[in-house]
Amino acid sequence: MRDRFLAQEVWETLGLPVKECTEIMKRNPVQIEFRKALFSKVVPSVKKLGLLDFGDGWLRNKFGELGVLKYEDLEDASAEYPRMDLDHAPWSVIQYKHY
Repeated sequence: MRDRFLAQEVWETLGLPVKECTEIMKRNPVQIEFRKALFSKVVPSVKKLGLLDFGDGWLRNKFGELGVLKYEDLEDASAEYPRMDLDHAPWSVIQYKHY
């Protein structure tokens, strides 16, 4: 998953040096923070679903390789739903319109 955010296909399509561009993306502070935010929600949610250790811990091993297991005991995404107060959201403002 992490490699998807390195945009290798984009650099290749643009004719830019893929290896150099992906190295820049790996060290880019904005990208680093984005990946932290993403995995800080994904890892606890996967753990709550019982998938982190499913299948002999394959996913745990992969997340370990990515260095994101430190997020496993954070609050999972479902804990945010009550704080969103969706029952009182202004649905008329955000209503989906089919065109």
